[in-house]
Amino acid sequence: MEKIYKSFHYISFLSFPFLLAAIFFFYRPLFTQLQNMAADYNDGLFFMGIGLSFSSLADTNKKTKLGDRLYSKPKFAKSWIIYIFTMLVIIFLSGIWAQFITTNEKFQALSTGIFVFGLGVLGLLGMNLEIIRKYQNEWAKP
Repeated sequence: MEKIYKSFHYISFLSFPFLLAAIFFFYRPLFTQLQNMAADYNDGLFFMGIGLSFSSLADTNKKTKLGDRLYSKPKFAKSWIIYIFTMLVIIFLSGIWAQFITTNEKFQALSTGIFVFGLGVLGLLGMNLEIIRKYQNEWAKP
């Protein structure tokens, strides 16, 4: 079973090329005189969502200083999960609005990227819940 966890941890490093591609597409309109800006931002959101999905495959057993600050106290952990969940709801509502409600074609072009980005944030939420589960044992200690 340890090999499976290790292989998924190494697969999670595939997130970096996707995040670099997202950065490329976000900055590309600056160099092309803002031509096809909606399409480039859609591609950027799409690649960012895929990158976040791959990063959620990382090993959650490893502790970091940032993780210790975020998850060491139940109050901070609860605030962090509420923040990510609120962000997720806003992202999905924006995607629904962009796809079904608005008549602006540029916003409709962004809807696919917004949904894929929302799926990536959903994976991030799942990873954070798994990390919090690991820290709950420490909360019980005085």
